[in-house]
Amino acid sequence: GFLLMLASTSGLEFWWQLLPGLVVYGIGLAITVAPLTTAILGSIPVADAGIGSAVNNAVARISGLIAVAFLGTIVGGVIDTDGFHRALLVTAACFAAGALISAVGIRNLPVDVEAIPAAAKANCNDRPSAAALPEATR
Repeated sequence: GFLLMLASTSGLEFWWQLLPGLVVYGIGLAITVAPLTTAILGSIPVADAGIGSAVNNAVARISGLIAVAFLGTIVGGVIDTDGFHRALLVTAACFAAGALISAVGIRNLPVDVEAIPAAAKANCNDRPSAAALPEATR
């Protein structure tokens, strides 16, 4: 999505130069954030899920802060088309690096179902109960 926005010129046409890239970025973000979070939390022991979630959230927030801090260095002293293009390239490179690191580093551990507390199993709603199924399938 960010690479698509590199087609923008100084006579900016939002609908044709930016919107397609923003739509691709939005769809990509929507389909990757939840599975990535699931993969991260699935790669740690069940007992450490709270810590893993907190670390995942903290890394996301800190990376956003670092990006904002470096924005002036990347864009330059004046916001112009060249600076915008530099920001798009750096952002696309960061996304590519994050994807590569995630692909190499995240491994899901097998889940020991017996280690999950009974109260947690009772609250698991990812499978339909017999009452929720139509009469014909019971």
